[in-house]
Amino acid sequence: MGIICNYERRGVFYEHIDAADILHDLKRLLKNEDPNIRSKACSAIGNMCRHSSYFYASLAKHEIIAIIIDLCGDSDKRTKKFACFAVGNAAYHNECLYDELKAVIPELRNVLVSDVEDKTKGNAAGALSNLVRNSGRLCEDIVSQGALQWS
Repeated sequence: MGIICNYERRGVFYEHIDAADILHDLKRLLKNEDPNIRSKACSAIGNMCRHSSYFYASLAKHEIIAIIIDLCGDSDKRTKKFACFAVGNAAYHNECLYDELKAVIPELRNVLVSDVEDKTKGNAAGALSNLVRNSGRLCEDIVSQGALQWS
């Protein structure tokens, strides 16, 4: 895939987490039939991206971003909530994943107009705002896909 993401080093634990080589396991857990496992895996991804872009390139390389995007439309409310959280954090620190995250805009719009809890809607709205935080290149897509038209 060749995504290069510069990251700001804020935590000493990223290298240790990376050395544990858990992304293959997390990818498998994101696809688990048990929604409790899927939601916790989404939460783990979100927390790995919370303070740094350290894992951005690895998440893209392991095709985890695409899975998280799909999970924003999951039938399980907790999985959906934590998938939106993970997407938001994957867009927070820089724009290197914006091209791949562009595909999440319709899912985030759907969350905003659906009957879900406010925390999930807040995560979706936060994710949308993070998709324009570092660059305006997705603004037109957000507007044209109706993500700003909810009531």
